[in-house]
Amino acid sequence: MIFFIIFFIIFFIIFSIANTTLIFADLPLKLDNNENFVSSKSYEYFFDKKNHLLINKLYYKSENEKDNSTKKYLAISESNLLMHLNMKNFFNIDITKDDVQSEILVSEVTDTRISEKISFFYKILFFKIRLKMDTTLSFYENRAHIPMNIEVPANGQSYLHFGSGILYYWKSEQIEFDFTNEQETLPKFNMKLGLEELIKVGFNANYCPENNTSCSYKLKAKQLDGKIVLIEMLVPKEIVKRGFFPIWVEDMEEFNKKMNWGYQSKRSKDSRDSKDSKDRKISAVYFEVSGLLKGQFVMDYWIIIK
Repeated sequence: MIFFIIFFIIFFIIFSIANTTLIFADLPLKLDNNENFVSSKSYEYFFDKKNHLLINKLYYKSENEKDNSTKKYLAISESNLLMHLNMKNFFNIDITKDDVQSEILVSEVTDTRISEKISFFYKILFFKIRLKMDTTLSFYENRAHIPMNIEVPANGQSYLHFGSGILYYWKSEQIEFDFTNEQETLPKFNMKLGLEELIKVGFNANYCPENNTSCSYKLKAKQLDGKIVLIEMLVPKEIVKRGFFPIWVEDMEEFNKKMNWGYQSKRSKDSRDSKDSKDRKISAVYFEVSGLLKGQFVMDYWIIIK
C-alpha cells in the first residue's frame, strides 16, 4: 500500500510539474529570469517562482493603432494544483504544490531560443523523490503550449475510491468565461454522477470527434477590448474513456463541502473566506483519477490570445 501511495504522489508531480525545459520561439519574445516572466506583443506570462507550469499572473495586451498605445488586462492570477486521494483501506492523502521544491539545472540562450531545464523533487519526511521525466513548455507570439506528462503506476480502481482527483484552480480577474456555446466550454461538475455516468458526459461528439485520437475541451472568455482568451485542453481518448478529462467547477467552496476534500485550512488566508473567494472569481477545473489504468500519457494544454 505504501509503495502505491508513493507512486501516486509521483503521478501527481509528473502531471503537474515534472522536469521541465522551457523553449521560447517565434521571436520577438523576452525572458526575465529575475522577475520570472515571458513577454510578447500579445501577453505577459509570469511564472510561479516554485513551479514554472503554474501561472502567477497572465496579462494580455490590446494595441491601439491610432496612437500606438497598449493596454494590459489581467486575465488570470495565482493558479494552483491540489490532489486528493481517497484510498481504499487506508487514510486519505492530500498533496499541494507546497509539498514540492525545485531547482534550475541549466539555462541556455541562443540566437533562436531561450531554454531552462528545471528539476523538481517531492519531499516526504526525510526523503526526497526526484523525478526523471521531461516536458517542453513552449511560448509563441500569441499562445503558450504546456504539455503535461501523466504516468499512472497502477490501476486506480484497485486502490482509489471515486472522488479522487486533481483540482487546478486560478483567479479570473478581468475576464469572464462564456458558456453559451456547448462546443466551446467544459462539462460541469455534478456530484450526483458516478464514474460510468461521468464518462458518458465527457466522451461524446461535442468533445471527441470520431477521427481524432484526442478529445478537445475549451474554455473561451468573453471578448474584452477586441481580444479573446481561449484555454484548450487536448486529452487522449483512451484516458477520457476512463473518466479523466477537465470538468468545470462553478463554486469552489461548494465543491470542497460536497467532496469533503478539506483544503480550506491549507489555502491562503484570502481564499479561506468564502465571500472573498467569490469576489475574486475563483475558477477551477477538476480531473477524476480513480478510473485510470496503469500507463503513460501526454495531455496538451494551450493558452491562446486572439
